[in-house]
Amino acid sequence: MGIVLLFQFLWFPQFLPKGEHAVMIDTEMAYNAEDAYEIIGNYTGNMRQRYILGEITLDLVFPVIYTFLFSFLIFFLYKNATLALFPFLQMIFDYLENTGIVIMLSAWPEKIMWLATATSIFSMVKWVLVGMTSLIVLLGAVRFVILRNRKV
Repeated sequence: MGIVLLFQFLWFPQFLPKGEHAVMIDTEMAYNAEDAYEIIGNYTGNMRQRYILGEITLDLVFPVIYTFLFSFLIFFLYKNATLALFPFLQMIFDYLENTGIVIMLSAWPEKIMWLATATSIFSMVKWVLVGMTSLIVLLGAVRFVILRNRKV
């Protein structure tokens, strides 16, 4: 968990776009192609380059870290190897989303509308999976505490 927090609060900000219009596309839950390109259009060239660098460095490693963290927690809480694979779905959609963002940022000012739409869908699926993974972990933790208190 410490590694996740370290990435989130110390390293990521070094690579993120900064400024008044520095909305991160991959933190948006739902958007359409026009919204995505409006956000990208507000970036300076330097902001786009920083975002790309962050996506192809830290955002390649970060999903692996959170996936293994959540998989371990789920396995620990449920002792179910199949359920512990669930966070890997989130990682796959995170990578699909990141790939779409990098391509859109790299192609700017060309607009690839179908890719922006697909990337938005990947984002929505990723965030739904984040919620489901969090719920699985939360319910597992409650279950663990209840079962542990019954044994005492």
